[in-house]
Amino acid sequence: MQEMFAGKKKFIFDIDGTIALGPNLIDGATEFIEGLLRGGREVYILTNNTSKTPDMCSEQLRSYGLDAERIRVITPLDACARSFKSLGFESVYWAAIPEVGQYLTRLGLRFEDKRPQAVLLAFDKTITYEKFLAITRLLHEGVPYYATHIDIVCPTQLGYSIPDVGSFMELIRLTTGKVPLATFGKPNPSILTGTVAADGNFDDIVIIGDRLYTDIQLAANCGAMSVLVFSGETTREMYENSGLRATLAVDSIANLL
Repeated sequence: MQEMFAGKKKFIFDIDGTIALGPNLIDGATEFIEGLLRGGREVYILTNNTSKTPDMCSEQLRSYGLDAERIRVITPLDACARSFKSLGFESVYWAAIPEVGQYLTRLGLRFEDKRPQAVLLAFDKTITYEKFLAITRLLHEGVPYYATHIDIVCPTQLGYSIPDVGSFMELIRLTTGKVPLATFGKPNPSILTGTVAADGNFDDIVIIGDRLYTDIQLAANCGAMSVLVFSGETTREMYENSGLRATLAVDSIANLL
Protein backbone atom coordinates (compact mmCIF):
# COMPACT_ATOMS: atom_id res chain seq x y z
CA MET A 1 0.00 0.00 0.00
CA GLN A 2 2.83 2.39 0.84
CA GLU A 3 4.35 1.80 -2.60
CA MET A 4 1.11 2.86 -4.25
CA PHE A 5 1.32 6.25 -2.50
CA ALA A 6 5.00 6.83 -3.27
CA GLY A 7 5.54 10.34 -4.60
CA LYS A 8 2.14 11.55 -3.35
CA LYS A 9 2.42 14.62 -1.16
CA LYS A 10 -1.16 15.86 -0.72
CA PHE A 11 -3.93 13.67 0.69
CA ILE A 12 -7.46 15.03 0.38
CA PHE A 13 -10.18 13.44 2.51
CA ASP A 14 -13.93 13.73 2.55
CA ILE A 15 -15.44 13.71 6.06
CA ASP A 16 -18.95 12.24 6.12
CA GLY A 17 -18.84 8.56 5.26
CA THR A 18 -15.06 8.58 4.72
CA ILE A 19 -13.28 9.38 7.98
CA ALA A 20 -16.35 9.81 10.18
CA LEU A 21 -20.05 9.13 10.58
CA GLY A 22 -21.59 11.93 12.63
CA PRO A 23 -19.65 12.33 15.91
CA ASN A 24 -17.73 9.08 15.48
CA LEU A 25 -14.45 8.55 13.63
CA ILE A 26 -14.32 5.47 11.42
CA ASP A 27 -11.83 2.85 12.62
CA GLY A 28 -8.37 3.45 11.21
CA ALA A 29 -8.88 7.14 10.37
CA THR A 30 -6.77 8.47 13.23
CA GLU A 31 -3.88 6.10 12.59
CA PHE A 32 -3.82 6.72 8.84
CA ILE A 33 -4.04 10.53 9.06
CA GLU A 34 -1.49 10.76 11.89
CA GLY A 35 0.87 8.52 9.91
CA LEU A 36 0.63 10.86 6.92
CA LEU A 37 1.36 13.91 9.07
CA ARG A 38 4.35 12.21 10.70
CA GLY A 39 5.64 11.40 7.25
CA GLY A 40 5.53 15.06 6.20
CA ARG A 41 2.53 14.72 3.89
CA GLU A 42 -0.01 17.53 3.56
CA VAL A 43 -3.49 16.58 4.77
CA TYR A 44 -6.65 18.35 3.64
CA ILE A 45 -10.31 17.93 4.42
CA LEU A 46 -12.38 18.68 1.33
CA THR A 47 -16.05 18.51 2.26
CA ASN A 48 -19.13 19.53 0.32
CA ASN A 49 -20.98 19.91 3.62
CA THR A 50 -22.05 23.57 3.71
CA SER A 51 -24.08 23.16 6.87
CA LYS A 52 -20.76 24.04 8.54
CA THR A 53 -18.11 26.70 8.13
CA PRO A 54 -14.44 25.70 7.79
CA ASP A 55 -13.93 26.72 11.43
CA MET A 56 -16.79 24.46 12.50
CA CYS A 57 -15.22 21.60 10.54
CA SER A 58 -11.87 22.24 12.25
CA GLU A 59 -13.60 22.10 15.61
CA GLN A 60 -15.17 18.80 14.55
CA LEU A 61 -11.69 17.46 13.77
CA ARG A 62 -10.50 18.55 17.22
CA SER A 63 -13.43 16.71 18.81
CA TYR A 64 -12.16 13.57 17.08
CA GLY A 65 -8.73 14.09 18.66
CA LEU A 66 -7.07 14.94 15.34
CA ASP A 67 -4.37 17.61 14.98
CA ALA A 68 -6.67 20.21 13.42
CA GLU A 69 -3.92 22.84 13.31
CA ARG A 70 -2.08 20.77 10.70
CA ILE A 71 -5.13 19.89 8.59
CA ARG A 72 -6.51 22.47 6.18
CA VAL A 73 -10.28 22.48 5.65
CA ILE A 74 -11.76 23.39 2.27
CA THR A 75 -15.48 23.82 1.58
CA PRO A 76 -17.40 25.20 -1.41
CA LEU A 77 -18.12 28.45 0.45
CA ASP A 78 -14.78 30.09 -0.39
CA ALA A 79 -14.95 28.97 -4.03
CA CYS A 80 -18.46 30.39 -4.21
CA ALA A 81 -17.38 33.76 -2.80
CA ARG A 82 -14.45 33.93 -5.24
CA SER A 83 -16.75 33.22 -8.15
CA PHE A 84 -19.41 35.70 -7.06
CA LYS A 85 -16.81 38.44 -6.69
CA SER A 86 -15.50 37.71 -10.18
CA LEU A 87 -19.06 38.04 -11.48
CA GLY A 88 -19.55 41.33 -9.63
CA PHE A 89 -22.16 39.91 -7.22
CA GLU A 90 -22.28 41.47 -3.77
CA SER A 91 -25.92 41.15 -2.67
CA VAL A 92 -27.11 37.55 -2.37
CA TYR A 93 -30.18 35.78 -1.07
CA TRP A 94 -28.85 32.63 0.58
CA ALA A 95 -30.52 29.67 2.21
CA ALA A 96 -27.98 28.71 4.86
CA ILE A 97 -27.64 28.21 8.59
CA PRO A 98 -26.88 31.43 10.51
CA GLU A 99 -23.20 30.57 11.05
CA VAL A 100 -22.68 30.01 7.33
CA GLY A 101 -24.46 33.27 6.58
CA GLN A 102 -22.07 35.06 8.93
CA TYR A 103 -19.12 33.38 7.21
CA LEU A 104 -20.33 34.51 3.76
CA THR A 105 -20.64 38.02 5.16
CA ARG A 106 -17.01 37.87 6.32
CA LEU A 107 -16.07 36.81 2.80
CA GLY A 108 -17.54 40.07 1.50
CA LEU A 109 -21.08 39.09 0.47
CA ARG A 110 -24.23 40.81 1.71
CA PHE A 111 -27.58 39.13 2.41
CA GLU A 112 -30.48 40.63 0.46
CA ASP A 113 -34.00 39.20 0.25
CA LYS A 114 -35.74 41.80 -1.93
CA ARG A 115 -33.55 42.49 -4.98
CA PRO A 116 -30.44 40.33 -4.74
CA GLN A 117 -27.99 39.86 -7.58
CA ALA A 118 -27.93 36.08 -7.03
CA VAL A 119 -29.58 33.22 -5.12
CA LEU A 120 -27.37 30.70 -3.31
CA LEU A 121 -28.64 27.39 -1.98
CA ALA A 122 -26.47 25.81 0.72
CA PHE A 123 -27.00 22.77 2.95
CA ASP A 124 -29.42 24.64 5.16
CA LYS A 125 -30.51 22.46 8.07
CA THR A 126 -32.76 25.34 9.17
CA ILE A 127 -34.55 25.54 5.80
CA THR A 128 -38.25 26.37 5.93
CA TYR A 129 -41.17 26.52 3.53
CA GLU A 130 -40.85 30.31 3.66
CA LYS A 131 -37.27 30.08 2.37
CA PHE A 132 -38.41 27.85 -0.50
CA LEU A 133 -41.13 30.40 -1.29
CA ALA A 134 -38.56 33.20 -1.35
CA ILE A 135 -36.29 31.24 -3.69
CA THR A 136 -39.25 30.40 -5.94
CA ARG A 137 -40.23 34.06 -6.19
CA LEU A 138 -36.71 35.22 -6.95
CA LEU A 139 -36.17 32.57 -9.63
CA HIS A 140 -39.44 33.51 -11.32
CA GLU A 141 -38.14 37.09 -11.31
CA GLY A 142 -35.05 35.91 -13.18
CA VAL A 143 -32.44 36.20 -10.42
CA PRO A 144 -29.38 33.99 -11.22
CA TYR A 145 -29.46 30.78 -9.17
CA TYR A 146 -26.46 28.87 -7.77
CA ALA A 147 -25.92 26.04 -5.29
CA THR A 148 -22.90 25.19 -3.18
CA HIS A 149 -22.79 21.51 -4.19
CA ILE A 150 -24.78 18.63 -5.69
CA ASP A 151 -24.86 15.97 -2.93
CA ILE A 152 -28.34 14.44 -2.79
CA VAL A 153 -28.01 12.97 0.71
CA CYS A 154 -25.67 13.21 3.69
CA PRO A 155 -24.65 9.98 5.50
CA THR A 156 -25.20 9.84 9.26
CA GLN A 157 -24.11 7.60 12.12
CA LEU A 158 -27.72 6.42 12.43
CA GLY A 159 -27.45 4.01 9.51
CA TYR A 160 -29.41 6.17 7.08
CA SER A 161 -28.88 9.36 5.12
CA ILE A 162 -30.64 12.71 5.37
CA PRO A 163 -31.64 15.15 2.57
CA ASP A 164 -28.81 17.36 1.30
CA VAL A 165 -28.64 20.18 -1.25
CA GLY A 166 -29.28 17.90 -4.24
CA SER A 167 -32.67 16.99 -2.76
CA PHE A 168 -33.48 20.68 -2.25
CA MET A 169 -32.43 21.36 -5.84
CA GLU A 170 -34.87 18.74 -7.12
CA LEU A 171 -37.76 20.33 -5.20
CA ILE A 172 -36.87 23.70 -6.71
CA ARG A 173 -36.53 22.18 -10.20
CA LEU A 174 -39.96 20.57 -9.98
CA THR A 175 -41.43 23.85 -8.74
CA THR A 176 -39.74 26.35 -11.07
CA GLY A 177 -38.11 24.35 -13.85
CA LYS A 178 -34.78 25.95 -12.83
CA VAL A 179 -31.46 24.29 -12.06
CA PRO A 180 -28.35 26.06 -10.72
CA LEU A 181 -26.20 27.88 -13.24
CA ALA A 182 -23.17 26.47 -11.40
CA THR A 183 -22.16 24.61 -8.26
CA PHE A 184 -18.84 25.11 -6.47
CA GLY A 185 -18.08 21.90 -4.62
CA LYS A 186 -16.89 18.50 -5.74
CA PRO A 187 -16.65 17.39 -8.56
CA ASN A 188 -15.85 20.90 -9.86
CA PRO A 189 -12.02 21.03 -10.17
CA SER A 190 -12.01 24.77 -9.43
CA ILE A 191 -12.33 23.96 -5.73
CA LEU A 192 -8.79 22.54 -5.96
CA THR A 193 -7.24 24.88 -8.50
CA GLY A 194 -8.04 27.76 -6.18
CA THR A 195 -6.40 26.02 -3.22
CA VAL A 196 -4.49 22.73 -3.16
CA ALA A 197 -3.39 22.69 -6.79
CA ALA A 198 -2.89 26.38 -7.48
CA ASP A 199 -0.29 25.45 -10.10
CA GLY A 200 -2.71 23.12 -11.88
CA ASN A 201 -0.64 20.04 -11.04
CA PHE A 202 -2.61 17.06 -9.69
CA ASP A 203 0.11 14.41 -10.01
CA ASP A 204 1.03 14.46 -6.30
CA ILE A 205 -2.58 14.37 -5.04
CA VAL A 206 -4.66 11.50 -3.63
CA ILE A 207 -8.42 12.01 -3.22
CA ILE A 208 -10.14 9.70 -0.73
CA GLY A 209 -13.93 9.62 -0.46
CA ASP A 210 -17.13 7.58 -0.34
CA ARG A 211 -19.08 9.10 -3.23
CA LEU A 212 -18.77 8.25 -6.89
CA TYR A 213 -20.37 11.38 -8.33
CA THR A 214 -18.43 13.84 -6.16
CA ASP A 215 -15.15 12.43 -4.76
CA ILE A 216 -14.25 9.94 -7.46
CA GLN A 217 -15.62 12.09 -10.27
CA LEU A 218 -13.50 14.99 -9.00
CA ALA A 219 -10.40 12.80 -9.19
CA ALA A 220 -11.39 11.71 -12.71
CA ASN A 221 -11.91 15.33 -13.73
CA CYS A 222 -8.45 16.23 -12.42
CA GLY A 223 -6.55 13.10 -13.39
CA ALA A 224 -5.63 12.54 -9.72
CA MET A 225 -5.25 9.24 -7.86
CA SER A 226 -8.49 8.22 -6.12
CA VAL A 227 -9.48 5.88 -3.31
CA LEU A 228 -13.13 4.89 -2.92
CA VAL A 229 -14.26 3.65 0.50
CA PHE A 230 -17.46 1.69 1.04
CA SER A 231 -18.05 3.08 4.54
CA GLY A 232 -20.45 5.80 3.38
CA GLU A 233 -22.91 6.26 0.53
CA THR A 234 -21.49 4.01 -2.17
CA THR A 235 -21.90 0.24 -1.90
CA ARG A 236 -19.75 -2.26 -3.74
CA GLU A 237 -22.75 -3.16 -5.92
CA MET A 238 -23.29 0.50 -6.83
CA TYR A 239 -19.63 0.78 -7.75
CA GLU A 240 -19.62 -2.36 -9.90
CA ASN A 241 -22.72 -1.13 -11.74
CA SER A 242 -21.25 2.32 -12.39
CA GLY A 243 -19.11 3.38 -15.30
CA LEU A 244 -16.64 5.17 -13.03
CA ARG A 245 -13.50 3.57 -11.65
CA ALA A 246 -11.29 4.59 -8.73
CA THR A 247 -7.58 3.87 -8.60
CA LEU A 248 -8.32 1.77 -5.51
CA ALA A 249 -11.58 0.63 -3.86
CA VAL A 250 -11.60 -0.63 -0.26
CA ASP A 251 -14.11 -1.35 2.48
CA SER A 252 -12.89 1.49 4.69
CA ILE A 253 -9.94 3.70 5.51
CA ALA A 254 -8.68 0.98 7.85
CA ASN A 255 -7.69 -1.04 4.77
CA LEU A 256 -5.12 1.64 3.91
CA LEU A 257 -3.09 1.11 7.07
